[in-house]
This record gives sequence, C-alpha cells and structure tokens, in this order.
Amino acid sequence: MFTTATVALLATVLLVRSIALGGDAAFEGQIVFWHWLTVLFGNFAEALAEGCGKAQAASLRSTKAELTDKRLKGDAVKVVPARELRAGDTVLVETGDQIPADGEVVDGVAFVNEAAITGEPAPVIASLVATALPRRRSRASSRTGSRSASRWNRARGSSTG
Repeated sequence: MFTTATVALLATVLLVRSIALGGDAAFEGQIVFWHWLTVLFGNFAEALAEGCGKAQAASLRSTKAELTDKRLKGDAVKVVPARELRAGDTVLVETGDQIPADGEVVDGVAFVNEAAITGEPAPVIASLVATALPRRRSRASSRTGSRSASRWNRARGSSTG
C-alpha cells in the first residue's frame, strides 16, 4: 500500500507540474485518479479484513466464556463451565460438542471440525492412533473452539486459555 500511495503522490505532483506548464493533463489526470482510487480501495479492504478478524476473535472469546463441558472423574460425569477446567482434567466430548480446551485425545476417535480456528471446513481425525495414519492433516490433539463432528472421545486438557 505504501508503494501505491507513493506512486499516486508522485503522479499527482507530475500532474500539477503538467497543468502549470500548460501541457495536456487529461491522460495524467486519469492515471492520478486510478492510483488514488486504488489507495482508497486498498485502505477500505484492509480495514474491513481487520474488523472481520477482530469480530471472529471476539466471537471465539465469548464462546469460551459461556462453554460448558463434561468433566470425567473416575466413571462420574459432571457438567462444569469450561473456565473451571484445569490442565490434566479429562473431558468427554460427544458428537456436536465444542471442545472446551486444548489437549490430547486419551481414548476414542472422532472427526473434529476446526473451521472456527483454521478456516478449513474439512474435519480432521483426532485419536490416539491419528499420528500413525499416513494423512498429512492427522492430529492426535484437540483445539479449543473446535467442534466434534462424529463419534466420541476423551481428551485430557493441556491448557485452559
């Protein structure tokens, strides 16, 4: 953007010089117009992208604040707010549940939709054996904000933020 703005400024100076010397400024005027239009459009697009990024980050933060999940202690399942989960807690994640914290799968297998985080709509496999699979996108971990797309698994949290 800096280069485009610099060229637009230089073209404007050359246009003013051409007008002052009595030259034909029609072509140079068009060049200046299109350069400044490009600068304005680029600034608008950048501001729009920044606003969308901030809105998505705020959405993920608010989702984390109101998220509840099923903490496992032995065979007992207790529904708790996600903010009460600590590193080392084991949670039960079922189909359609949002994953409450980053962690690793300790039992089961599932397809995990990470679109809210990565933007990639294709679910990835999350299981104990996922790293043994020959697929590039296989992961044996779960990420905060992801959604379980199938089956169930147990995950042990590695962080809560």
